[in-house]
Amino acid sequence: MPRDLTDLMERATSFAPPEPHGAADITRLAAHRQRRRTTLAASGAALAVVVVAGVAVGLTGNHPTEPEPAHRFKLDQSVDVTRAVPVSSLPGYRLEPWTVPSVQHLAGHQLLPTYGDVDAHGRLIVVDAPSGIPQQGPFRARLFDSPGGAPQPLQAPASSGSTSWIPRFYGADQLLWSGSQPGFHITDLQGGHDRFVRSTFQVGSDRLVASADDVTAGSMWMKVFDHALPKSQASVFNVYRATFSGDVRKVAGGVVALDVGSGTAGWVTTGGQVFTQAATGSTPRPVPVPLDQGCRVAPTSLLQGTNTFAVSSSAIALPEACGAKAVLRLLAFDLSGRRLVRVDGGPAFNVDFAGETVVFHAAGSTFRYDLVTGSLARLTPPRTSRILQEPRGTGSYVLWYDGAGGHVAKIAG
Repeated sequence: MPRDLTDLMERATSFAPPEPHGAADITRLAAHRQRRRTTLAASGAALAVVVVAGVAVGLTGNHPTEPEPAHRFKLDQSVDVTRAVPVSSLPGYRLEPWTVPSVQHLAGHQLLPTYGDVDAHGRLIVVDAPSGIPQQGPFRARLFDSPGGAPQPLQAPASSGSTSWIPRFYGADQLLWSGSQPGFHITDLQGGHDRFVRSTFQVGSDRLVASADDVTAGSMWMKVFDHALPKSQASVFNVYRATFSGDVRKVAGGVVALDVGSGTAGWVTTGGQVFTQAATGSTPRPVPVPLDQGCRVAPTSLLQGTNTFAVSSSAIALPEACGAKAVLRLLAFDLSGRRLVRVDGGPAFNVDFAGETVVFHAAGSTFRYDLVTGSLARLTPPRTSRILQEPRGTGSYVLWYDGAGGHVAKIAG
């Protein structure tokens, strides 16, 4: 890898949120909130890597089972993060007046970001530790319909000891609960009609473990270590898809990055090829990558562990490395391979789709690019704020953190 590219990524990731959690229970919450794209190492050590890597929840909302058309999206756009406008200047912007504390100060100077998830209706999941000392009791999850209102009754799945089940929105009017115990629960918005879904499988000598963040529309995808690339710290995986009924099948080999979006999974191979598979289990299909002239898909080591690859039911985002100095750009394109946007101005990481937008960190700030309008907006002040967790959202809503805490805004298109 060119030294310039390495320096770029080191500078970029220096603005990533430091891990503020130290206690075991906080670490388990971090595991729940870890991005589904984080690379797993081989064997049992993989889970430990995932546990400490981050504190974010994956993209949520409605989960279609087939790719959506991208005809609304603007094509062949080029933007630069240095020219982004303040998010408050966007038409239809409204900061939601949430007064529920977005950060909890725990014993031992630990900080817990409490805004867990937001759905397309603007409902907010808040997770905290009532005692302020996680070791003395489980976490508490509450669901608020709107700012200023009281939390609605919410019954968490039965737990043992201090184990907590943490919810995220799943599909239409459902919750998906995950925790330190294997498997996960799917309930209605009150916690009723509880259905337990198994998340561990044995295929030959391979033990497969699905994260709740790798689940959509009744399917889950799992990576299993296959081999390491020579002269590299990167790993190569096999990918399996399982259904809630327990049917498990291998769908790909030679995979270096995997993401699960709404109704769709996608992966990148060792050769830089991109494939997607619908949650229905249809045959994986290749997606042409519309690289700019003189560019190539970024090295595997950057696709693993920096959250730079993302998929949705209608678009894909990944980094391209351009020129002799391997300058990094974020590239987004639809599922037919048409280029949507190229983002310049600094390496992008913590990339995710939120409705018809792409949210990401770059140049010490958090940004939101609208695939429909072609506008790039800055969510956080430049290089002045501590970002406790990754941005996320669905529909017209976006949730992010800066030095002042957590924020939720509705941005009507």
